[in-house]
Amino acid sequence: MRALPSLRLTRPAVAAIALVAVALQTSGSGAVAAVAPYDGPTPGVACDKGSLPEQTQGRVPLADVTSGRAALGYSCNTKMVSHIGS
Repeated sequence: MRALPSLRLTRPAVAAIALVAVALQTSGSGAVAAVAPYDGPTPGVACDKGSLPEQTQGRVPLADVTSGRAALGYSCNTKMVSHIGS
């Protein structure tokens, strides 16, 4: 198998590529796209039947550890769509 030749760019070539990229980016109407304001986090959604949601986000409550609930894992609105192996 033959190795591909390495591509060596000179400084003028890199500058020309950058200039073309900037020109293509600013061509058109010349208007700068407005950035949408941050509206906060996505509102909560109720978990569907069969979900195993966590009660408090972050640390696992001691009651979940002692009861064995933590070993089941936590999920909300997830479904297995594929499985490979045994």
